[in-house]
Amino acid sequence: MNVVQSRGVCSNAHAFMHPRVQDVLLDRRLVYRKLKEHNIPVPTHIIVERDGLPEGSDPEGFVEDPDYVQFNGQRINKPFVEKPCDGENHNIYIYYPASMVGSALADACICTPLDQPTKSLPT
Repeated sequence: MNVVQSRGVCSNAHAFMHPRVQDVLLDRRLVYRKLKEHNIPVPTHIIVERDGLPEGSDPEGFVEDPDYVQFNGQRINKPFVEKPCDGENHNIYIYYPASMVGSALADACICTPLDQPTKSLPT
């Protein structure tokens, strides 16, 4: 339990600051689920849960192609951004399609963590 949760809620705090809601806000999967429950539009996304799987393995129904990823029939074309489920984990990866490799992105990684330096791309 974090410090805010252990101290309780201020009398005039907003509902999203309630200690029981904070755990929801720190899990991107739960945030999207809550938004959908209240008919709030969310970006096109795929949630691929690898909890409990051996490292480096994918769940059944997941397909990665040079130009897209697909999970249980839902496809997202590259480029796209991958964010971890943990809202406090800021390791974000960008996946580029094969068609962009060999152009301006020839020297960049196919999957690049944003917090690590990369070679400058031409503008």
